[in-house]
Amino acid sequence: MGWGAEMDEGVYYRIYLTPKNEVSIECMQWFDENDYTADRFMSERTFETEADAIKYLSKQYNVGKTRGFPVVNHAIQNFLGNTIKNILD
Repeated sequence: MGWGAEMDEGVYYRIYLTPKNEVSIECMQWFDENDYTADRFMSERTFETEADAIKYLSKQYNVGKTRGFPVVNHAIQNFLGNTIKNILD
C-alpha cells in the first residue's frame, strides 16, 4: 500500500471487520497498520474523520455493494443501527 503525505502527517480512520465479524471504525496512524489483518479492512480508503467513514459505510451498504457477503451485511447493519441509536440517545 502506498502512503500519501496525508497519512504520514497524523491520524486517519479505516473500516475494519473484526475477527468476531463486527464492523469497527479504527482510528489509526501509519505505524498501526501492521497490528491489523490486512484483508479484514473493508475498504482501501482512509478517512479524515470517523463521521466520513460512517457516511461512506452507510452509502456502500445502502447501494448494496456488499451484497453476496451476508456476514458483512449483518455486521454493517448492526454497526449502523448501533451508531444511529447512540446518536439519538
